[in-house]
Amino acid sequence: MLVYLSDKPNLFEGKADERIGRATIKRVDVKKVKELTEEEARQTGISSLKELKQVLKKWYDADDDSAVTYVGFGLTFKE
Repeated sequence: MLVYLSDKPNLFEGKADERIGRATIKRVDVKKVKELTEEEARQTGISSLKELKQVLKKWYDADDDSAVTYVGFGLTFKE
């Protein structure tokens, strides 16, 4: 999967001509919210597990026993 950089939240509304690399899926885990880790929260771009749980609650009404799918990516930057 190719990864592009944009200056807008929606890639296709901004400058979409800068490819920065290639992403590969490294792992896919189905787990309960209470099983998520601080490291997984940081890897999503959220600063803490507590904040991730708040986001999941707000957008998906997820509680600690809700199942979520965690997808871990690796990024190879374009040279």
